[in-house]
Amino acid sequence: MRLAQNPQTRVFQLTAAVVLPLTLVLPLVLPAFAATELLVWATFGLAFNLLLGYTGLLSFGHALYFGFGGYTLTLLLMHLRIPLLPGMLAAMAVGGVTALIVGLVAIRRIGVYFAMLTLAAGQVGFFIAMTWTDFTGGDNGLSVPRPPITIPGLGRIEINEPLNYYYFVLVCFLITFLFFRRIADSPFGRLLQGIRENELRARCLGVNVERFKLLAFVLSGTFAGLAGALDAMLVKFMHPDFVKWTTSGDVIVITVIGGARSIFGPLFGSTVFVTLSDYIPKVCRAYSGSQLCDRWWLLLGAIFVLFMLFLRDGVWGRIEMALEARATRTLTRAGPGAAETARLAPLADRAVEGESPLRRS
Repeated sequence: MRLAQNPQTRVFQLTAAVVLPLTLVLPLVLPAFAATELLVWATFGLAFNLLLGYTGLLSFGHALYFGFGGYTLTLLLMHLRIPLLPGMLAAMAVGGVTALIVGLVAIRRIGVYFAMLTLAAGQVGFFIAMTWTDFTGGDNGLSVPRPPITIPGLGRIEINEPLNYYYFVLVCFLITFLFFRRIADSPFGRLLQGIRENELRARCLGVNVERFKLLAFVLSGTFAGLAGALDAMLVKFMHPDFVKWTTSGDVIVITVIGGARSIFGPLFGSTVFVTLSDYIPKVCRAYSGSQLCDRWWLLLGAIFVLFMLFLRDGVWGRIEMALEARATRTLTRAGPGAAETARLAPLADRAVEGESPLRRS
């Protein structure tokens, strides 16, 4: 593999070469259910990170699209018995359309007002899921089937076994990862980062800020719907808690812990989150009384507070900065020519792609 001169690209290449192959053997390290849960949350985190990390918008209602995606797939499989892949596309479409409806209202506001509007929309969705019992099952929930995948030319592939389902989720995660990686490196992604850094300057350059924010919001909601559909099939049960504000809080924690401005951040964040969520209760049961077991979320919350205090850039964010600094020093020792090439590499990439994205409206 030929390494890029740009330190950021070089770090991404090396990380991808190490981390992504490890996902193939992850079920050998963790139980298949926990490994699948990790990838589902990483997929949800990737969708949310487009909004928080790249656009600078904090949504407290992303569980709405996550849950509606899960309900869409569940109802289609239960009542219409449609094939799995079209059902998942429908879940993504419902997540995107719901995000479009909410975004048309919320994008007009910024800061805390935007956050509160998304929270209010999420609570409306939770109320619908709890009270529309004929449709959603209410607090009793719905059982979710896990049908085989039908692929023309390949026949039926059973995913009911935990290991088979893990690799199905892995394929969905990799597609999501590559999609958002392409967005991050595209003129559209750089435009979103420009809006995040200085929205007023982007407006002065003629950028239709609301239009691009809305597009990012819809893309984020679309893939949140995919994550919700995957999670519903993982637990084989659909409940209003999928739409609850605490689910929105979980994905915020995952994204921030991993590193909100990195494509690998949600994967590392979900690893920390799922590992701590699974093992802290087990440790509490093994070494303490039932009183601490009932309050293990307090311990988990304290650990997350420590992350926020001492790793404000996230787990991967801090590692990435160290690796980029080391790559820069390596190129500097290679000679002034290599260092200059590394400095100019991002500009060359943008020149190849064409006009600066901030000049497009």
